[in-house]
Amino acid sequence: MNYPLFFLAFVLTLIDWLILLLTDLKIQKIALSEKFFRLASFLTLFIWIYLHSQIQPVLLTFAIGIGFCVLSISITLFNKYPQGIIFSKLSLIPFHFAFTYGLFQFFSPQLNLPANIVIILITVTSVQVFLRLSSSINLPQNGSIFGFLILFGISISFLLLVTLLTYTQGVAWRDRTALFLGLGGTFYYASEVAFAWNSLIHPFQKAEAFHCILFSLGIFGLALGIVTKIVLVII
Repeated sequence: MNYPLFFLAFVLTLIDWLILLLTDLKIQKIALSEKFFRLASFLTLFIWIYLHSQIQPVLLTFAIGIGFCVLSISITLFNKYPQGIIFSKLSLIPFHFAFTYGLFQFFSPQLNLPANIVIILITVTSVQVFLRLSSSINLPQNGSIFGFLILFGISISFLLLVTLLTYTQGVAWRDRTALFLGLGGTFYYASEVAFAWNSLIHPFQKAEAFHCILFSLGIFGLALGIVTKIVLVII
């Protein structure tokens, strides 16, 4: 595996985090450098998975998913219009589908006791989050946002469910790949909940940095988990 390329992507992400946490992004040069490092880190991650897909074609689905993440980040960083946020998040739905579809190529979830517990926990959590977020939306004026919230909430909850279910599927998944996937799915889910909470409920300090860190941890965890799983399967 080409781990140096993965580590390069993660180092770029760490630099992005430091810029977000330690500087004032109102300074134009700093803001541009932060955008560069964030986009460069995800482009490097995309290249890492794409290069592996040339050896193992099954990874192409995941590479496409990361490609939609890059598109979403690009829209977020360079868009100047409020509607851009919606388009940015819409670009993540194909990412959810690509990773969910890709994972289903490796296992058909068995509904054992641990799996049922995971399903109940995610369902209850997602419903509670949705009710809290939707209560802040004025339906007559923002019906489209309400509909988007339902669509995005279902797709991201299902992605989290599939990633966490990997650890309930027997000995073959009780290794570091299930840990990476489960943590990746959880961090990614938390990042989007934090973003929605900051946007719809109550803004909080360093919200962009908090969202960026969780988002990066989530995507990197998912990518590392699935590429590692492919290698383990082949070995």
